[in-house]
Amino acid sequence: MKIHSMCIVKNESDVVEQVLTAATAWSDYIYVFDNGSTDSTWEQVIRLSQDYQQVIPFKKDACRWSSGLRGQIFNHYRNNFNEGDWCCRLDADEIYIDDPRLFLGKIPPKFGVACAAMFTYYFTDKDFEMYRHDPSAYADTVSVEEKCRYYRTDLSEIRFFRYHHDLRWPEESECFLRSDYKDWPTGLKGDAFPTRIWLKNYRYRSPEQIQKRLDTRRALTDRNLFPQEMQYQWKDLTANIQGSDDFWNWRSRVADSSQLDYDAHDNKYVLREELMMDADRILMGYDIKVGYQNFVRKYLGRPVKRNLVKLGLLPNPVKA
Repeated sequence: MKIHSMCIVKNESDVVEQVLTAATAWSDYIYVFDNGSTDSTWEQVIRLSQDYQQVIPFKKDACRWSSGLRGQIFNHYRNNFNEGDWCCRLDADEIYIDDPRLFLGKIPPKFGVACAAMFTYYFTDKDFEMYRHDPSAYADTVSVEEKCRYYRTDLSEIRFFRYHHDLRWPEESECFLRSDYKDWPTGLKGDAFPTRIWLKNYRYRSPEQIQKRLDTRRALTDRNLFPQEMQYQWKDLTANIQGSDDFWNWRSRVADSSQLDYDAHDNKYVLREELMMDADRILMGYDIKVGYQNFVRKYLGRPVKRNLVKLGLLPNPVKA
């Protein structure tokens, strides 16, 4: 069993080295696609590839972002894959708590997908006070696991799927609807393994990093991408606030530490299952599994709309 990790990066210079280095402990291949970094991210990837044979720089291309870009990685390197290997969506701000190689090795063949319990770390009011007194404590040279301590398990997403030769991942030029340009390949087999793999997601790490993240993603939210950036964490959202400059200032992302759990580095974590979506709903959201919620959308609505686009009666939203 081999593990193939697909990683898209952009302006992650403060954390990319830690994430990729950690992943070399369990991933056989780490294919990296830089989506147009303007900092030192790509240079760090190149340097890491010289130290770790698992790190494979794919390309740097500032094309329009989509989760479907991972399909380019998948299609380019799929000759490296063998039946039964695992493919990983490795985000550039995630470090695993569980060992993925041990975890995946225990999954029975009837399961084809593994979801993650995401321990999402935030920059809090207590971090802000520490930052005011000593900004160097949140410098890029400080380990992300050292400076980020407050978290919540408030999200679950797919992170692994089992490879087989029938999988197909359409690229943008082949798509007639945005829903065709998928986060995952078509033809995934098997249900999601009921146990979630644990990982740390370092979404907000320092004021400088948060502002860079918001500036990078602000324009993309107009295309309904990165919905997690369109809400305050545990604060009331007033009407039309997304259009204000205050909403896109790093200070708006400072979280209330009293609403979070604390990582004391004692390997004891608080798992909040009630805050995470169950696996069946996650799979139905991506049309990997069909239920009554998405049957009409997948088999009636989209085929009709797709044919209208092909006939030129509707514009192709993918090209917009």
